[in-house]
Amino acid sequence: MAMVTPAASVSQSDNVIDSAINILQGPLPKESTSTPKRKASNSPAAMDLEPPAKLLPNASISEGASPKPQRATFKEPPKPQRATEQPQPQLIKPKPKPIPAPPVDMGLTAAERAEMEKKETPQWGFLMLENMFSRMAKLQEAANITAVNESNAVRLELTAEVNAVEEKVNTVEVKVDDLSFGMEILKEQTRVMRERVIQNDCKTRRKNLLFSGFAEDKEEKRYDMCKLVRAQIVKIAAHNTDLPNLKNARFDAIYRNGKYKKDQKRPRDILVVFKDGEERDAILAGKKHVDSNIFINADLPPELNFAQRTLRPILKLLDGTPYGDKNRSSCIAGVLKIDDRKYNLENLMTLPKIIKFWSNNVKFSDSVYVWFGILCPFSNFFWSPIIIDRKEFLMSEQYIQWCKAELFGDDHVSKLIMAATDPYTMKRLAYQIEGFNQKTCDKEVPSVCDKVLRAKVSQHGFIKQYLIDTHPKYLAEAAPKSLWACGIALKDDDCINMSKWKRIGLGGLTLMKIRSEILGVPMPRMDMSFDDED
Repeated sequence: MAMVTPAASVSQSDNVIDSAINILQGPLPKESTSTPKRKASNSPAAMDLEPPAKLLPNASISEGASPKPQRATFKEPPKPQRATEQPQPQLIKPKPKPIPAPPVDMGLTAAERAEMEKKETPQWGFLMLENMFSRMAKLQEAANITAVNESNAVRLELTAEVNAVEEKVNTVEVKVDDLSFGMEILKEQTRVMRERVIQNDCKTRRKNLLFSGFAEDKEEKRYDMCKLVRAQIVKIAAHNTDLPNLKNARFDAIYRNGKYKKDQKRPRDILVVFKDGEERDAILAGKKHVDSNIFINADLPPELNFAQRTLRPILKLLDGTPYGDKNRSSCIAGVLKIDDRKYNLENLMTLPKIIKFWSNNVKFSDSVYVWFGILCPFSNFFWSPIIIDRKEFLMSEQYIQWCKAELFGDDHVSKLIMAATDPYTMKRLAYQIEGFNQKTCDKEVPSVCDKVLRAKVSQHGFIKQYLIDTHPKYLAEAAPKSLWACGIALKDDDCINMSKWKRIGLGGLTLMKIRSEILGVPMPRMDMSFDDED
């Protein structure tokens, strides 16, 4: 037997009730005022039977013949004679009983109740409707109870699931906190280990010096290199009285630093390993006496070498400030010390405002601002850690070179770039990317440039303010050949003459766009034409 759900019963009841209301609200049959006709009756009282024929006095019967029975005949009763025709009495129609108002709890609206009273719905109709509504209410109550029970069951089930999920989330959060704490510990350990490695590397390079500027011949021998270096040492020894035998300084080793390349733009440095550390220090101290095109520098690890190249020019800028006294400032092993306070690449932007450390890396006029060098905050080599897509990069250059390796799917070089700590190493590693194609790379440069510069400006208030202060000048990097630059070197006086530019430069164009968005002003007009060689 099919089961009927409470909801289905309620629906059927609604249909029955609607039909009943339509019937009850229809026109009532009219009551007849004429006298009802009497039906014909077969009772003897209703018949006027003539008595059977008997021997009447005047009747004669022939002898020898039996009397024949006579058939009975029906006669209509005579109509009563009316003396005079009188008018028929009129029937008085009894007054109808007042129709009771429909029950209040029938579920009818006020308009429906008034309509039913108007149509004189009989009492039995109200009773039927009341019964139907009562049954419907019971069905509805049963349905509500069922729905409540089902909703309670679903609520309990969902509550159990939510509690289980919350428990898992709490467990995961605890694990994440543990992992984050472990990561912080690993970062600190890595930092300490790196410092120790750098210190040990410095010790192994303690007696080394790098001689730069000597022309390179592919067929040169060690004797040729010794001859070039010895000539400069003799010039230094002529100004040194503490070590009279300095011109005969002894070498443990001498060779060109790095591998030879046919298309290299500049000659490789000559690395000299001295036997005596004192002689090495004396030669380094007298490097100002060598030829103007020759440079002598300490052989430092890549990390310290980049730091020295960044911070040492700042030491020279202090000459015109109260910090110019040598007793108040120094730069040793990648650390700039000013009045007992130490500065490195990480806190370079906290230098006293009086020290414009970028001044040697920029040129500007009333309408133009150009830059080139690692000390300018706009430079990709400028030390400014950024976070992009939950990855931390030490500077813009690291992100750019990492994107190159990712673009061509070279995971090995990508990891090496992320492990490097100076932009020169990062750029050198990018040349080792397998399958590298410059045209393919150039198509991705605009999007990479926009993303990295926006992150750099938004995550460093110092750089953001530095950018705002250049308004409304045109911006460009001053480099000969680069999509990022205007095509003219910073040392050329024409770099601040826009009519000499070969292009606006992708870096300057992107920075001007970001600056306009920050200030809410339109960008400078770009309707000028450039003689672009590329």
